[in-house]
Amino acid sequence: MICDAAIKYIDTPFAFGGRDSTSLDCVGLILVVIKEEYDIDIKVNYPASIQYDGGERWKEVFKKRGEIGDLSEGDAVLFSIRRAEIHFGIITKLSQNEEESMFVHANQSIGKVICQRLTNKWKSRIVGVFSMERDNIVWQH
Repeated sequence: MICDAAIKYIDTPFAFGGRDSTSLDCVGLILVVIKEEYDIDIKVNYPASIQYDGGERWKEVFKKRGEIGDLSEGDAVLFSIRRAEIHFGIITKLSQNEEESMFVHANQSIGKVICQRLTNKWKSRIVGVFSMERDNIVWQH
């Protein structure tokens, strides 16, 4: 399950361009989880900043985007921070209670992959949703 795969990477050190279990950035987390879950080795060289294009380059990886108001556990979410679409995370638990909804992401300021509450503040920053279900992954390279 995507959520279980994402949780395994908690405490992995953060590094820009990190793409394996020794170090990860937010894009690397998405890629290693897909590799572990589906044995699909996606090789993208774009840094986290590729999200400035509204996630358009992710069409190479995902068939379609989901609706922002329709989150599911296991979705990859694209966050806007300081008006730039620059950060990915993976929803690991959803609940009506804000205190119980969680996501995993590679946190640069803390220096590692963490699990954090998906507060209303974080929800308000979501600008893109991508299902990580196998049938939504189209990588053919």
